[in-house]
Amino acid sequence: MKIFPAPPRETVKLGDNTKVVLGIKGVVMIITVIATIVGGYYALQYQIHQLENRIKILEIKK
Repeated sequence: MKIFPAPPRETVKLGDNTKVVLGIKGVVMIITVIATIVGGYYALQYQIHQLENRIKILEIKK
């Protein structure tokens, strides 16, 4: 049975003594989390904008 080498890992330095080693899964997870947060922020902004427009329409009708 052939032994394959470990996949490449990214080392991120956080300060003088702290290092975080990320594999491909870790990098993908961080990108996914950032994309989710950004997408959620823009979705909330869109919902707020829609509600503001509805409030304006209701005020005009009164």
